[in-house]
Amino acid sequence: MARKPAMSNVPADLREEVNRRLRQGYYSQDDVRGWLAQQGYEIAKSSFNRYVLALRANDGNERMSPTRLAVRNTDPDGLSSEQQILIELGRLKVREVELLEQLNKIMGS
Repeated sequence: MARKPAMSNVPADLREEVNRRLRQGYYSQDDVRGWLAQQGYEIAKSSFNRYVLALRANDGNERMSPTRLAVRNTDPDGLSSEQQILIELGRLKVREVELLEQLNKIMGS
């Protein structure tokens, strides 16, 4: 019989907070695991990594770095014009990197 995923023991409200922190991209996996341990839930690094990979795959962001996620998921409402411009520049830079990666794959580099 297969083992239950370690995160299945974590209450739904804490799992949602874990998901929120991971999706923001501001916290490393170790940061989130540490926070979860402070809440009383010790999760092995490999188990937590599997959870993060499944979450990203579910979100369609399996290959996206935390920095890219942060730029892509930033909500511009309530930000100054300067901040909105900087966020847009960040999005353009992320897109540039994505396009260059695609080009490298096509060219076989």
